Amino acid sequence: MLISKSKFIFLQLPIVFQLSAIHTIGLTSLVQGLSWISSYIVLWIPTFFILYFFGKILGFIENNYCGVVIPYLKITDF
Repeated sequence: MLISKSKFIFLQLPIVFQLSAIHTIGLTSLVQGLSWISSYIVLWIPTFFILYFFGKILGFIENNYCGVVIPYLKITDF
């Protein structure tokens, strides 16, 4: 069985980067009184959409600007 301190650490690990960013920009007081469930909802939903759209933008750039153009060849051309 885990002690309560280790349970706290395991709850904190998935949102540690978001919490450190909030602390860096000085908005710690906004999330100070939130429960763990509220913290996950408030921090993970925007993070998911930001990462999703960042991936879509990178995919668009890769497909349209970084791809090697290979001309279409017929089998009879050989």
